Amino acid sequence: MKCGTIVPRQNEIVGERSDGYLAECVLERNHLGPHEFNTPEGERYGWEDDTTCNCCNGELDDPCYVFWKIK
Repeated sequence: MKCGTIVPRQNEIVGERSDGYLAECVLERNHLGPHEFNTPEGERYGWEDDTTCNCCNGELDDPCYVFWKIK
């Protein structure tokens, strides 16, 4: 079963979309480490919570996070 955790503010990573795409983690449920998602265009990204940045409100519904493109 896949993790399914939805990336916060996906438009900051993949831009605005009108196709209904929802970026969610494709790794196994209860995996260790960062989350990962794949776009319909074949791009791969990783992300994880960032509890040290103090750059956003950090609330559960809008957590701070860092992301990167996986090559």
